[in-house]
Amino acid sequence: YVPGAADTPEAEAMRTYFKAKKWEEDLFTPDGFNAAQMVVEAVRAGGAKGDTDAMVKALEGFSFSGVKGPNTVRAADHALLQPTFQAQFTAEGAPRVARTFPAEQVAPAETRIG
Repeated sequence: YVPGAADTPEAEAMRTYFKAKKWEEDLFTPDGFNAAQMVVEAVRAGGAKGDTDAMVKALEGFSFSGVKGPNTVRAADHALLQPTFQAQFTAEGAPRVARTFPAEQVAPAETRIG
């Protein structure tokens, strides 16, 4: 990920929030945004009792729109499948997106849990 790479509503919301805080996006910013979305989904499912089994079940196969685009938590091994960007540097040294790979094309090999 490079700053400004995505034009999703989530990316725009993140940029607006960061601008207000005078923060800058970086390579890991979308991961934090995705993690927050997954925490909210897990807490919704687990409720006030903190039912971790319900939380895990809610996230297995969970699909949502994130900063980089569509995301899915693969049920079999809990890998987060998401688009990936190939960056290229301009003559001035600024990164730009050269190519976007869909999640299906860059997904890691599936491994079973347990």
